[in-house]
Amino acid sequence: MGCDWSGSLPSDQNTWRHWCTALLSTIHALFSRSQIVHYHALGPALFSFLPRLVGKKTVVTVQGLDWQRKKWGWAASTVLRLGEQAAVRLPSSTVVVSHTLQEYYRRQILEWGLEPGNYILFPGSRRKRIAIC
Repeated sequence: MGCDWSGSLPSDQNTWRHWCTALLSTIHALFSRSQIVHYHALGPALFSFLPRLVGKKTVVTVQGLDWQRKKWGWAASTVLRLGEQAAVRLPSSTVVVSHTLQEYYRRQILEWGLEPGNYILFPGSRRKRIAIC
């Protein structure tokens, strides 16, 4: 299954391909027998509310603040910033992979006005010691 972008927007084809793939995969998951849909990264997090509309649980794993990477243009960075907020607000659960991201999101959650006790920050790690807040 593929997706072609034939619009007139200046874009990196890989950028559109990734988002298109995430959207098509989400649509596929809507009609699958899966109970949980897991997204990896900020961009796909934008679609994490869709499976919830049909009763599925969703998880977003944040592996980095992608919008800060120089490889993205202003448009992609802006969408990824939206994905950062989506990663906290839209899925059933959010996982971060480092203590640095955990602290970043802890500060952001306070700035975004989310209520204490209505979220859990969980940094996933391959190390034996894992901190859960």
